[in-house]
Amino acid sequence: MINSVTNTRTGNGTLLLGSRIRGKILSMKIVAGAVTASWVLTVTGSLTAMPILIDDDLGASTTEWRHPRAIPHKDTDGSGFTNVAVPIYVLNEQIKCVISAAGTTADVTITVFYDSDE
Repeated sequence: MINSVTNTRTGNGTLLLGSRIRGKILSMKIVAGAVTASWVLTVTGSLTAMPILIDDDLGASTTEWRHPRAIPHKDTDGSGFTNVAVPIYVLNEQIKCVISAAGTTADVTITVFYDSDE
């Protein structure tokens, strides 16, 4: 079953999505108001701090889509990377979104779509 959670934050800070999300992250819709251009979004699991998405060049007054995936192996020099990527799963935790360099007055709305067997 496809589910979604949405929350809005004004300016820099932390935004928490959901309460006990369990499933595979499919996509993220990021809607930014008149924030500072090239703002930064860091998304992790709230309990595990598992990285989900890091984007340091998001635009102002725009809607952007991201489809987070993980590289199944990690070589320090990147030589082992291929076009293979695997889904990212969360298990009974919130999704933590840290917004920085966005200014203090404009809204950022984030929706996460995830697949769950519940």
